[in-house]
Amino acid sequence: MQSILVSAIYDKRVRRMGVIAIRLALALLLVALSLGFTYQLVARARDLRRNPAPGEMVDIGGYRLHIHCTGHGSPTVILEAGGANGSLSWYQVQPLIARFTRVCAYDRAGHGWSDSIPKSRLPSEIAEELHGLLARARIDGPYVVVGHSIGGFYAWMFAARFRNQVAGVVLVDSSHPDQYQRLPKGMQVLERDGQRKINERILEAYFGLPRFFGWEYCGGGPPEIKDALRATECGPQFYRTIRDEFGGATNSRQFQDAARQFRSVGTISDMPLTVIAQDPNKPTPGLPADIDASFRQVHFELERDLLHLSQRSTFVIATNSGHMIPFERPDLIAECVHRMAGSKVASE
Repeated sequence: MQSILVSAIYDKRVRRMGVIAIRLALALLLVALSLGFTYQLVARARDLRRNPAPGEMVDIGGYRLHIHCTGHGSPTVILEAGGANGSLSWYQVQPLIARFTRVCAYDRAGHGWSDSIPKSRLPSEIAEELHGLLARARIDGPYVVVGHSIGGFYAWMFAARFRNQVAGVVLVDSSHPDQYQRLPKGMQVLERDGQRKINERILEAYFGLPRFFGWEYCGGGPPEIKDALRATECGPQFYRTIRDEFGGATNSRQFQDAARQFRSVGTISDMPLTVIAQDPNKPTPGLPADIDASFRQVHFELERDLLHLSQRSTFVIATNSGHMIPFERPDLIAECVHRMAGSKVASE
């Protein structure tokens, strides 16, 4: 009987210690989350003070968008960044174009210095948003619109909706509406992994994990813009915007909705169009060799297919460049814009 009582007392103490341990673990977790949340807010505010917006913040009806214009002349070149990128992605391209005409890089809502908004991020909405921004900022056409990656969808939609104000379009390794269906199987698996990771990053960013550990956009980038990227692209609003625009992968519902809108626009037969494709002979970093060879072949075919969008189209290969042509061949983009704009480059 005594041994039974001792055992019962012991079991009770063990259970009590277990409860205490669980409560302590939960308390420590709560403290860690609170510290992470506070760190994210304080560090972001500090980084933004050190890296203010280089351009103008324009209210377009309840929220503000950032636009940065340089140079003089006409037509005005509008730079539309790719997914997971903002105006900073054009930091090498913009000065080259500014030598011969006016050029404006802007941040879509949720990117860069622009405010986030709980609105649809389909190409039609983004085109209207850009048109409203240009009107409020008193930036008159005609425009040459340059779109990189999924920014190509937005550039072409803008040209279709406001074609009387658009002098031409340059698609820089643009997304293609059929790319998911035609990508190699192995690439499709990697895209699904990318979509899952974006959803994880949204939650992690609330507690400062990407910023603290320097994950992805928070720790990389060229030295000239690394601090500004950290200031603008290390928060949950950035990852939410990626999800809302294209879901982080071409198999996502968001991308497929955008692709359907792109298809609905169809051709603009008289629109001057230049399609710049990445070099099909340059290996893609991070991709297994067997997947990469097939991917580059299919991707090149998709880029050539975009020529059908206009009867006045030109195809250019960005030699020695992968997908990030704005970083690897800014000179080529400026050259293509220069030819389309019909201006003479100012001598250095």
